[in-house]
Amino acid sequence: MMKESSSERTLKMRRRNYGADPDMGHVRPTSHRSTGMFCGIAMLFCALLVASLWQIFQPSTIPAKAAGTPPAMGINLIGVGDTNTDFLFADMIKEGFRLQPPPNSSTTPALDANGWPTGDFSAFLWDGGFNPPANKINGTYALRFTGKAHVGARFAFGTVSPQNSDGTTGTYDASTNTTTATVVYTADTMALEFTNTQRTASSATNTGVTNIQLMRPVSPGASTSYSFNTTFTTDIKTLVSKFQAIRFMDYSATNGNTDVNWADRQSPVGPSQGKGAWEYAIQLCNETGRDAYINVPALATDDYVTQLAQLFKYGSDTNGNVYTSPQANPVHAPLNSNLHLYIEYSNEVWNGMFASFNQNYNAAQAEVAAGNSPLNYDGETGTYQWGWRRIGLRIKQISDIFRSVFGDSAMPPNASAHIRPLLEWQYGDAQGTADQPLNFLNNYYNNADGKQHVSNPHPVNYFLWGGGGAAYTGVNNANASTIDDMYNSGFGDGTVNPSTGTVKTDVQWARTYGLHDVAYEGGFQIGGDYANSLQKQANVDPRAQQLEVQTQTEFNQAGGELLMYFDSTSPNYGLAVPTVFDQNTPKMQAINQLNQTSVTPTPTPNPTSTPTPTGGSLPAPWQQQDIGSVGQAGSASASNGTFTVTGSGNDIWDTADAFQYVSQPLSGDGTIVARIDSQQNTDGWAKAGVMIRESLTAGSTHALMALTPGNGAVFQRRTTTGGSSSSTAGASVAAPYWVKLQRAGSTFTGSISSDGSNWTVVGSDTISMGTNAYVGLAVTAHNTSVLNTTSFSQVSVTGAGGGTTSNLSQNKPATASSSENSGVGPGYAVDGDPSTRWSSLYSDPQWLQVDLGASHRIIEVKLQWETAYGKAYQIQVSPDGSNWTTIYTQSNGSGGTEDLKGLSGTGRYVRMYGTQRGTSWGYSLYEFQVFGS
Repeated sequence: MMKESSSERTLKMRRRNYGADPDMGHVRPTSHRSTGMFCGIAMLFCALLVASLWQIFQPSTIPAKAAGTPPAMGINLIGVGDTNTDFLFADMIKEGFRLQPPPNSSTTPALDANGWPTGDFSAFLWDGGFNPPANKINGTYALRFTGKAHVGARFAFGTVSPQNSDGTTGTYDASTNTTTATVVYTADTMALEFTNTQRTASSATNTGVTNIQLMRPVSPGASTSYSFNTTFTTDIKTLVSKFQAIRFMDYSATNGNTDVNWADRQSPVGPSQGKGAWEYAIQLCNETGRDAYINVPALATDDYVTQLAQLFKYGSDTNGNVYTSPQANPVHAPLNSNLHLYIEYSNEVWNGMFASFNQNYNAAQAEVAAGNSPLNYDGETGTYQWGWRRIGLRIKQISDIFRSVFGDSAMPPNASAHIRPLLEWQYGDAQGTADQPLNFLNNYYNNADGKQHVSNPHPVNYFLWGGGGAAYTGVNNANASTIDDMYNSGFGDGTVNPSTGTVKTDVQWARTYGLHDVAYEGGFQIGGDYANSLQKQANVDPRAQQLEVQTQTEFNQAGGELLMYFDSTSPNYGLAVPTVFDQNTPKMQAINQLNQTSVTPTPTPNPTSTPTPTGGSLPAPWQQQDIGSVGQAGSASASNGTFTVTGSGNDIWDTADAFQYVSQPLSGDGTIVARIDSQQNTDGWAKAGVMIRESLTAGSTHALMALTPGNGAVFQRRTTTGGSSSSTAGASVAAPYWVKLQRAGSTFTGSISSDGSNWTVVGSDTISMGTNAYVGLAVTAHNTSVLNTTSFSQVSVTGAGGGTTSNLSQNKPATASSSENSGVGPGYAVDGDPSTRWSSLYSDPQWLQVDLGASHRIIEVKLQWETAYGKAYQIQVSPDGSNWTTIYTQSNGSGGTEDLKGLSGTGRYVRMYGTQRGTSWGYSLYEFQVFGS
């Protein structure tokens, strides 16, 4: 999902915006209902017996590896749910169980303590309308549950047998109160209906059933099902066995995870509630001999972390109660002692598109406000810096808790530590997300600044085992019109390039503190979250194999140690696509090829001198990134109103650009003004100026008012995406000088000034550009082998005059009462992308709120509903996120787009508070737009 080529940038334009870079960071997993975010008797007995034994004893699923040491590679699994193409669990109920009302009813039954319905119900198990062809789920399933019921295939997409004359389904064993049946499916959607349910033979009807299992066919279309005691499919075990470690970030729904207390977690008892149980993550690692990589929920209490540590140390009982000492025969076993456990605090906590950003950011401010916080030990007043530091503080605290459970011998600085806490940052130390937490931990907890903050100091590598950023690659022009042109445009290795890539910077930061470099995500990919059909075809082109191999090779050459590939089977990023059954893809062939190679193991790093920060920090809402294939990684920082922007790249010109861009979102009309204080002369056509740009791709439409060292002022623009550029020459002036760019409708006008008051228009043009764009500061060296440093001051961005209001909520921190899964988190409702959405759980009430950053007068709210809409809701405003005032009430909404005008209210926080759903699903918004002044 990243970064210096056009494809690298589009990879992670999903959920980024922590007061800086909304275009850096993780895949958007396929959403739950993604629209804009997966017998003779004797022969049968023998077949079932062989299948059962095969599922338990599978030595051949572990592929042969090179005699030397293959590169360390890991895999990110996608999230559990009824669109999951990993087909992780043999039992579909553990994978996805979207509860719905029974036939002829609009009432969804309540759940018991273990998540089983207490009345008649329907359940979506596979939402195939948005996923692979039906033949991937066709075949014979074995059904078993506690109780009695009539079971039917919803929509007549399959058959359930036997159907009995008394209206029940299956074979009922009264001694165990258990029903078994056979389900055969031949369609692309799977849903079952349970009616006349009885928990026991003596229970009344409509009391529900429990302990439901629906075992998949052993392969697509097979007439033999997995045995009831099988947990994982053969195919997923085959896939993960090609890797060293398994990252469970999406499996545990990290990006939308609201767990606070241990009781909030997914229990190993009951159906899936949108995330997987930790017990099964451990079991998968134990069965395949692979290391575990987990993400601790952002809101998890210390007690939660303690019980998590005890679970991995001792295991748990049938009901998920964690043991506190070794057990001879644990029901759910602990992680094998010969395996490693990598631990990360949440995921991309610096990324404002995830709820964890706001949760951590608010917690940091609260801790400082409470007093005696180490976060501002040195008098630091920057709230974002507190947030970055708290990421380091929290993983340090998590490390301490695991140490208290596992003991010193299992922890760093032991090079072969069983427990391996990680600090993962934005690649290349963007926004100072490596610098701030690492220096903080060193200065405060190691007394490295010469002051005694703690009585028992330790170096950073006592608390942490590793750290790093993402390592994505692509092609230089992912938007080319043919696959051949995409590949012919060249390899976009801006992150992994051994000489200039951001991995090299990440390695430097890691080794400075004696840490190992771990890339939490990465790999070769074309198109990113919004890959079109041509780009998806390009991802399975045979040439992808060699570029995936080259990605790993350059990653290791740059000093990277462990690369966690993103991801297993998602449509846009998956190594095996479209499903886990399809493991003969070019990317999977690359993994097989890499497993037959060997690399020199990286020696245990020792702390060295502290590096100079490469990026510095930018105030919200500014973000920085390289656009296009720049050659050298750029950076940006701001101090006392002066922006220092350093960029490489061959030019901003022709059909594709290459430069460093410091930008913020702009909705509609607006103006940017800046004084260029100094400009380095790396070439007569080096450019520095102010820009408005439709997207962050290399070929985007844009307008630029720039200065050059040798050719004066120029007003340049590209009026069509991927089209040629044009230029209008201005006066022969040089820095220090003022530049201004104004957008009024589709008219863009560039001007210059010697004093910031008297302006001369250089040029104007008409550009058809979307409402939502990016406005900011652009620098290109006009030379890919050097960096150009330019200083800007007096930078201002304003909306259009005349009282025109703008969308105040776009790319602002958003939170919600719940999210259906990590692919439909609250940030998607304010990202300006009409193809993404927030979706809640299926209950009332639910809410979505946005922090506007400052108090505003609210006059309009626009709601763009998905099929799952709110019938009754309130629009509320608040000065503090706690005390709410209702400014609009809807009692009979009908969905679609609701444009609520004429509102009157003032607040920093605005929320939709839903009290009645319009469907059996939750609340789902493509866009939650707030307008005011």
